[in-house]
Amino acid sequence: IIKRGLEAASVLLAIVTSRGIDQRAVSEDAIESCVSFLRQHLIRNVIPSISQTGHLVTASSGSVASGSADSHITPRKGRRAKNEAATAAASATTSSKKGRKGSQGGKAGQLANDLKKVYKPICTTVGLLSVLMERVELLVRTVQLEDQQLMSICSAVLSTMALEPAPTPQGNAALAHVVQIASISLVTAIFRRYPRHRAIVVEDMFPLMLKMPTSRKTMRTYATKNVSKLRTMELLDAAGIGGGASGTSAAALALKSPVPSRRRSSSGGRASTGGGGFGDEQGHIQMMSALFLHLVQACVAMPVAVAPKLGDEEQDEDEDEDGNGAAGGAKDSWDVPQLTSGTVGCEAIINMFVSGFAKRCAKKGEEGGASEFRPVLTNLVEDMLQVRFDPEFPAADMLLHAFCKKMTQDLLRCSSIGTDRSTRLTAESTYLTTAFSILSMISSSIQANLRCQKESPLVLPQATDIDEDEEELVVEKTDVKCFCGRTNLTDVFMIDCDRCHGWFHGSCIGITRENAPSTWTCDDCTLQLMVIEESKDFANRSNRRKRSNSEMAGAGNEAGASTGIDDVYVMRQLLLNFLASTKSPLNKAAREVHLAQWIDECEQERGGSDQNTAIDAEVKEATYLDLWHLPNKDSSDNTLVTKKKYLTDEGNGKLMESLAAINSDLSASFPRLLGVILGLMGDANSTALRKLAVKAISTIMLVDPKLMHQKMVSAAVAQRFQDEAISVREASVSLVGSFVLQSPNSAVSFYPLLLNKLHDEGVSVRKRAVKIFRDLMLTAPSFSGRAAACSVMLQRAADPKEDDGVRDLIHETFQALWFDTAKVELVAEEQDEASTKPTRRRNKKAMSASEQRLATASSQMVEVVGCSNGKSDTLAKLVKELLFGFGEGQSKGGAAARKKRHEAAQAHCTKIVSALIELILSFEEERMELDKEAAGKKLVALLATLEVFGESSPTLLIEHIDTILPYLKGENGVSRDNEAAIAASVSKIISRCSQHLSTVDAERLSGVIVEDLSKVINRLGSNAMSAAIEALSKLAAHPDAGTMPETKLLALAKTFYSFLYRACDTDIAKLKASNRGMVHRALSALGSICRFHEFCEDKSDDVDLSPESPVLDPSEIELDWTNIIPAAYSMMALYLKKDHAPTRCQALKGLNGIFVAQPRLMLAVEQTGLIADVMEDSSGADLQLAALACWRELLVCEEKRIESGEAKEKMEARQDITVRKRISGDQDEDASLVGGVMAQHSKRFYQMLMSPNVRIRAGCLDLIGDLLRQGLINPIQTIPFLLALQGDVGAPDIRAKALKLLVVEGEKRPDSLRQRVKVGCKEAFNFQRKAYPDKPITAVTEKKIAGSNKIECIFDKVFVESIRSSKPNRHGLFNSLLSLFEVEMDVDSKDKKSTGRARKLLHLQAFAAQVLATLPYTDLSDALYIVYHINARLSDAEMFAEKMADFLRPHGLAPSDMYDILDDEEDAIEEAAKAKDPSKELEVTTSSDFEADTFADLCSSASALVLLMKLKSHLVNAFSLKAERIQAYNPSEKSRPHDKGHASSATSVFSIEKYVFGGSKIEECVDRYAIWKQVTRASHREEVDLSKAKNSARKRKRSGSTSSVDGAESESEDSSGEMSDEEMEE
Repeated sequence: IIKRGLEAASVLLAIVTSRGIDQRAVSEDAIESCVSFLRQHLIRNVIPSISQTGHLVTASSGSVASGSADSHITPRKGRRAKNEAATAAASATTSSKKGRKGSQGGKAGQLANDLKKVYKPICTTVGLLSVLMERVELLVRTVQLEDQQLMSICSAVLSTMALEPAPTPQGNAALAHVVQIASISLVTAIFRRYPRHRAIVVEDMFPLMLKMPTSRKTMRTYATKNVSKLRTMELLDAAGIGGGASGTSAAALALKSPVPSRRRSSSGGRASTGGGGFGDEQGHIQMMSALFLHLVQACVAMPVAVAPKLGDEEQDEDEDEDGNGAAGGAKDSWDVPQLTSGTVGCEAIINMFVSGFAKRCAKKGEEGGASEFRPVLTNLVEDMLQVRFDPEFPAADMLLHAFCKKMTQDLLRCSSIGTDRSTRLTAESTYLTTAFSILSMISSSIQANLRCQKESPLVLPQATDIDEDEEELVVEKTDVKCFCGRTNLTDVFMIDCDRCHGWFHGSCIGITRENAPSTWTCDDCTLQLMVIEESKDFANRSNRRKRSNSEMAGAGNEAGASTGIDDVYVMRQLLLNFLASTKSPLNKAAREVHLAQWIDECEQERGGSDQNTAIDAEVKEATYLDLWHLPNKDSSDNTLVTKKKYLTDEGNGKLMESLAAINSDLSASFPRLLGVILGLMGDANSTALRKLAVKAISTIMLVDPKLMHQKMVSAAVAQRFQDEAISVREASVSLVGSFVLQSPNSAVSFYPLLLNKLHDEGVSVRKRAVKIFRDLMLTAPSFSGRAAACSVMLQRAADPKEDDGVRDLIHETFQALWFDTAKVELVAEEQDEASTKPTRRRNKKAMSASEQRLATASSQMVEVVGCSNGKSDTLAKLVKELLFGFGEGQSKGGAAARKKRHEAAQAHCTKIVSALIELILSFEEERMELDKEAAGKKLVALLATLEVFGESSPTLLIEHIDTILPYLKGENGVSRDNEAAIAASVSKIISRCSQHLSTVDAERLSGVIVEDLSKVINRLGSNAMSAAIEALSKLAAHPDAGTMPETKLLALAKTFYSFLYRACDTDIAKLKASNRGMVHRALSALGSICRFHEFCEDKSDDVDLSPESPVLDPSEIELDWTNIIPAAYSMMALYLKKDHAPTRCQALKGLNGIFVAQPRLMLAVEQTGLIADVMEDSSGADLQLAALACWRELLVCEEKRIESGEAKEKMEARQDITVRKRISGDQDEDASLVGGVMAQHSKRFYQMLMSPNVRIRAGCLDLIGDLLRQGLINPIQTIPFLLALQGDVGAPDIRAKALKLLVVEGEKRPDSLRQRVKVGCKEAFNFQRKAYPDKPITAVTEKKIAGSNKIECIFDKVFVESIRSSKPNRHGLFNSLLSLFEVEMDVDSKDKKSTGRARKLLHLQAFAAQVLATLPYTDLSDALYIVYHINARLSDAEMFAEKMADFLRPHGLAPSDMYDILDDEEDAIEEAAKAKDPSKELEVTTSSDFEADTFADLCSSASALVLLMKLKSHLVNAFSLKAERIQAYNPSEKSRPHDKGHASSATSVFSIEKYVFGGSKIEECVDRYAIWKQVTRASHREEVDLSKAKNSARKRKRSGSTSSVDGAESESEDSSGEMSDEEMEE
């Protein structure tokens, strides 16, 4: 029945639309029946059958009106789909319960199974349905239909756009595609003929977009030309940007090689359908995207004359003769009048669609499905980018251009660039992200296209004609000109160009052996022929135009000359020929849109000042008008019919790319888009805009790294490196990192910026910088800045305050670079083949790849150590963690796995050490080519790198010890400083290896190196001397080393002690510099001997540790290991009393060496007060600094001893130790002794932390950091002093270190900071007054950001890092600071304690007010909370005014009436404040009964109230708080979403200069009193005016409303209103 109905309807409509049928004979009822039948069958039968959702339609029939287009339910993904499905199910259940009492839940499933049986028969009617839809389309074109019929058709066919076919073997996807294609054609026909319905159709599309299929297989099903092989699309795909090959369907991605295209005609043309082109591989877009493109292109209209030059009659004659109107024959069409734009309708629809789409996406929250529209918008833009180079869809470029304009407008309205605060748009962050994503995608596509045009432009050949009679050239088949570049293919089908005789692969040009045409020309020849023909045609038209102008202007005037055709003109002709090859409605509309755009362009050129350009524009415009209507095949003028030359698929692709880059409004708008993004990158008020703008530039840069070479771009990005927001800096680092990775050699200027970001305060920024350097060194291991980058990263990893995530990332980086040969392929350094000098490296050309990688890794390590000036502590820590517990997955696998990893790491480090030894040997062969300084530095770096592995795993160097020892002799031919560094490194290697030496090696080395070590101790600097003493001590402790090392060490101790004893009575200051140096060397050496010599445990307990031990005379008492420590201590104590600062510092360092060896002696020394004495201010800054450094070294040594278990290992190694010694042998009580002594001096440490000397503050801060880390000091007591250091505006390094400690404590104890912030504020105020007495006290500091100074609070970073994220912590901070503003109401002049308190407190109140005014708030509720509590404190202002009046009234300075206190008239004190000498005007203040101190305290309390009023006004103006919002605020209410993301707009500093100094003089008191009266009077007046305004508004609201109350109630309301006015006036 359905099939018969479809056939009948098709026959009926065929009759109705036939030519010659009188429309009066057409039955309206018949048409209505056909339309209704089409609609019902489509919605009720076809759509449910294809999607297999008939059971849902049946279930929803009870709740949805019959025949409604919205009743169709298609399975979809997402939250909205789930809600609809649930609603339909509930509706079905309700209907079932009401209609059928005995229904069961299982019948729904049975219904679904039964309906599947009828799906297949219904699907067989799709073919007849498509025929009927074609008939309806023809009906729409030929018959005038009613609006109701049109809307009924539109609603039905539009619902097919959301059709998601069920996966069935019958091929429902193909049936859905047929229905959707027919629907697009039908809606397009309605859209073209009925402009009044266009807005309704566009609005109906938006809800359908939310129902579009989302699965990969069914989302994009409309076939388009495949553009994935274009160079532009390849760039986009490589960058991972939507619109590239990744945006096409899965089928388009599957094929990679060229495949034959459809059959070509004999003239070189191609007969293809709208879906072909650019190869048989096809791209795919969404059906809704294709529908909108069809609709836009259907709105194009032929341009018409605005003011025709010819008369109406002549114009009519032309139309009658040609039959084509304005697009008539070429004979007279060159005389073109001014024309209207043919794309006005297209642009109107696009603007309507874009504005509606943006409005829906910009809605807040879930309102209107905004969160679902945003991904739909992204998919739509990806589709437009996919078809941007498809000649059949010129509307895609127009739509993208409109989206760019709309997005830039919205983003600019959201920014502070060129907009007032009142007109600024507030948008959600998700919409901003979507807008920037759209802009970056489109801009990337434009830039990729411009790059391709610049790198490989389509250059047209010269118009050189070949003589037709010339003999054909004999060209071999080896002369392959195919654009694929493959010349080595054999046994493949190739075709010869009939003009240039070049050979081309048939698969590349889309021609097979079976469909080879009789004649064929390649793209170059086609272009050449087109240039020849178009040049001739253009010249003829131009000459006719010139003659016409001459005739019209007269013989005396000469017309301008034509400049000839350009490349764009020829390319356009080729494009038109391609579109004219297939007469499909889509190609016809696309062709008309292209022509309309080009005609608009010509209209603009005609209005220019250049006459030649105007002539060319007129000729081109006339040509385009001639080409508007395609000529008929039977036309007498067959000129245009025969001209059908167009290119191959490859040529057409390049043609579209070139036209898009050269002649496109979208491409021309790129500079403006880039300028807008760069402008938004500098928006000072929005962190989100800056971050998203940086990410947008990063996306564009992926397709063209050269963009970063533009000064405007690089300067803007460099400014963002200093941005105050961490997220913006991270995005900037990512941007520069991507650029550096793509162009390592051309990005040298950005290396310093990236290197600086390794010290950034943001953890995420540091992580990003580490990842960039890691990737850079893996991809380009030879770049010049690798050593500096590695050095800085090692320093960051060694910093104990560094974040664990950053440290782990650095460790993983170096493990990948240097310690993981399985994953990383390091590139070996290039060898100098030109040199013929034989070396060890050049002789090993057969070196394996693994050995080359090891050699490169070792070379990089040496470079890093050399860059660190020989300091290898950080690298040693890294290697140690690698060998003993570092690495990913170390906690997994149990003991066996850890042992296996350790063995692998040990083996790898062994190979690295061998490679380092090879480098040393190679250095010795090549050192003659280096100068003395360079050779010394390289040797120092080599030995320092070996020292790293010696410290981490000494056994690695045992077999190489003989190679290293010769460098200890001091005969290396380098400078003295480098000699000392070399000796220190070798001595440390000996120290680490000595305990692992065998008996033979120990005996041999003890007799070889003792003298060398002695020379180092006597000749070189302190570091080398200390290292040599340690090496000699370690060697003496070896059981098989003999007595020679220990004897030599004791002899050195006696020598140094004797020298010190002889010089103890001399005046050190009067000695020669060389003799003073000898004294200092002796003190240091004696302390090092006591520190490093391993004393026998059973004898050490018997040592006299009394601090009062006398100085022993070496001539009377023989020094030995039993009395060396007390003797050395007595000597150090003696020299510590000398009146020479450097000597005292050296004696203290030597004494600290004794403390390291004997921590118990420190407790005895503490009792004498020596430790406190060296830290007193009277001891001098140098000695205080030396003391802080010594205590810190002592703490570190004790921590290292405990963590390493060194004492316990020594104890267990001995066999003769008693049980008592074994139990207490780990000496943990010694560590507690050191910590206890340090804790006793915490108060002094706090005082030194507030010292005016910046060096003392820095040293003490480092010590307190170690004490906090080891838990030896109370953090609650320490936090206020760390907060005080945030006011150290002159020392940013100290502020940064203190901030790190505060952040750590804030993470451990979240409430501690806000609890102690009040005390910290007081300490910060006192600190500034003490440390910077000559500078004004301030709670703000200036910071230069992006070339401008920005004011920030000294507690900004603390607030952001540890307080701002918690609402209770924020409110606790505000309450703590506001509690300082407690106004003293009872002032007793007899109470001496209270006298002056208000004056002292005022200074601190001003400081706290400035803190509250400048903290970085991002939530309006913070400002509202502060204003709320200020109002609560200001409520006592009237009571305070009464107290002030009570004090002044006895002296005649205040009115007797209490209500006149705040009147508008100025009192006597205010009048006196205007005079030069207020005390003369107020003689009563000099009388004996006038209490000046009490008056000063009252004026200070009044100033505190003024500060609160100023603070309130500042916050209200800075955050644009309205009075209604302030009054409606409740501290207990939840934060409102729109209150977040607001920053202060204050441009001036909250000044406090008048309140932080003075306050006791009568002149100052009078001035403060006058200011208080003025501010209070103004505040009172504002409150009265506000109350009157509220009452007036309330009255107007009551009088304007239609109240139903009676007259008595109205009178009562009026009287109550009048009473409130009178009360307020009182």
